[in-house]
Amino acid sequence: MKFPISHSAIFLNKETIRLLESISKTEKSDLLRISLSKLAKVLPDAEVFFNAWPFSEKPNTYNFLNIHILEDSFADSFLKKVSSKLPESRTGDTDWDDASFFYFSGLFPCLDETLSKELYERHDRYLSQYSYSENLPAGIVPTIVSREFTKSLPETLKTTVHEYLLKNINHYDVEIFYNAPDLRQYRLDFSIQNRRSLNLVRGFLNSKKEWNYSEIQPWISKHPEVFRTGPSYLELEIYRGCDLSCSFCPRQFSDNGKDGNQFSVEFLANLLKQQEESFSNEYSLCFGGMGEPLLHLQLPELLSTSLKYPLLQELMIETALYTDLNALLKFLEKLESFDKERITWIINLTTRNAEKYENLYGKNKLAAVLANLERLEKIFPKNRIYLQFLKIQEAEDEVETWVDETEKQGYGVILQKYNRYAGLMPEKRVTDLTPIQREFCWHLNRDLYVNSDGAVSVCKQTQGKEFGNLHKEKLIDIWQKGLPVFADSLNGKHETTGAPCLSCDEWYTFNA
Repeated sequence: MKFPISHSAIFLNKETIRLLESISKTEKSDLLRISLSKLAKVLPDAEVFFNAWPFSEKPNTYNFLNIHILEDSFADSFLKKVSSKLPESRTGDTDWDDASFFYFSGLFPCLDETLSKELYERHDRYLSQYSYSENLPAGIVPTIVSREFTKSLPETLKTTVHEYLLKNINHYDVEIFYNAPDLRQYRLDFSIQNRRSLNLVRGFLNSKKEWNYSEIQPWISKHPEVFRTGPSYLELEIYRGCDLSCSFCPRQFSDNGKDGNQFSVEFLANLLKQQEESFSNEYSLCFGGMGEPLLHLQLPELLSTSLKYPLLQELMIETALYTDLNALLKFLEKLESFDKERITWIINLTTRNAEKYENLYGKNKLAAVLANLERLEKIFPKNRIYLQFLKIQEAEDEVETWVDETEKQGYGVILQKYNRYAGLMPEKRVTDLTPIQREFCWHLNRDLYVNSDGAVSVCKQTQGKEFGNLHKEKLIDIWQKGLPVFADSLNGKHETTGAPCLSCDEWYTFNA
């Protein structure tokens, strides 16, 4: 190599630090030692800079590398500090600086040494300013950053360093490294930046310590439990029933004999307690399902209960927003800012035309919805309120003006695909975006759909087929019943899952 690299930067964000501080001293030390040992095989005797050191051992414990601490809470300023420690440019060219360094966000105990060396060689060969992989999971290879790139960063950066690069990619000499197989569909992360990533790494390291990237996909196919570690998206039908009769809702094509069923506060508390005790990963909740959650008379108590659980990342309320909000708004006004930031409102509002609204929703409630929206935005910032437009044939002519008006008002925009519920409902899609190649179902991998009576459906599309009922069985037992179903989906046996997978086009959509 013409311009060898001798420095590495390892940035640990606040979430990673908290996560590392929550695990045992032994596991934390093992993760660090494995990561550094693999780095040393790629860059022997490297100078390694951390922005924080949440480890009990002194840095010089790992004497096969030269470790330094440059304390900083922000990745961009940390990278600038590291670049100032690099050796002088060896070219003597005032227009080009050859100095570069490895950059890791999080730890990397599954680093592929061969691929990292190949990326390193390509960065050097093509005199790149920034080299990275688009298709390899985080933690498999480093990003390689030049001093030229870090000097070009703005004084204050409102995005991540990589997001800044992508927005300005035409301004730099960039090497994008690709290596088959392409596992982006799996959304794998080996960088230990969250609990799901930690659990994934644990599954691999418990099998063996040395991994090549080419081994990952075959091993997951044989061990789907390592990939399906626990639900990350819980859709809870806290109330079954609705005053509207929307033409695009499966309620109009289903038996509504369970209307009036609802969660008790005690049932929800027990469910979330089991979620946090049985699975250590972060998760999101959605109050939705086959009903209007705002009709639940104890909704404030359900919200208060949910927000007490530390691993809850986001609580989504999917609503048509037509109900009387007086009692709910009084409760919401008293919430702490931190809790408000964890709540996301998804308002089902496919049209702003009163006549069309009545045709689509069955009742003329548009004026009440818009009035409630104005009241809601006085309590919640608009970045926590999303208006959802369902892409159906009856409303497609309105989509452009609808989006323009929504964005001008400052709300978030959701263009929601139409769900036929595996053929239960008539075709209303404007376009069919289903990928040509059918992969595994994300909902069987990460979702848990709980009906108002406590029954857990195999999936949202098949509410009559159930794994069990949380009033009678433990959450962990019901979740494990779904593993064979997901294993079939993962391995392409869609006809044996027990769900209508072959007539469903929701498998590629992703919730959390």
